[in-house]
Amino acid sequence: MLKDSTQKTNSHNNKASNFERETLQKVTTYKSAKKLRYYDYLIVLVISLSYIGLTFLIDHLINKSTKNYWEYLITSGFIVLSICWVILGLMRSRMSLRYHNNKLQRYQPTFSPQEGLNRRISKIVLLISLVLLMCSIVLWTCKFII
Repeated sequence: MLKDSTQKTNSHNNKASNFERETLQKVTTYKSAKKLRYYDYLIVLVISLSYIGLTFLIDHLINKSTKNYWEYLITSGFIVLSICWVILGLMRSRMSLRYHNNKLQRYQPTFSPQEGLNRRISKIVLLISLVLLMCSIVLWTCKFII
């Protein structure tokens, strides 16, 4: 009888350790999927600088008057990217709601690699919009100072 209870305990411990290993693997995969890498920062820098350069070219090639619309273009880019960031967050929340099937847990992560990738894309969009916001603030303050 003692052997039966020991075998039951061992099988229970094996199931628990398997569950812990699977959970740990899932969380590790999720964290590595959502972490920004060096090339993500390069993507942020390249996209931000190319958008700023493109708006500068558009402003100076199309607009021949003395009025400068460069600030408006960069600010509109910031607004559009901020709206995209909010939409990505809402989509992630909706996917989590479907996964958990509970409104109380809709903001809990599902620890799937797809959600990690979505969070990484959301961080990239947020960083690009913050760079455009900083550039926009600098341009607007320089406009009022000069």
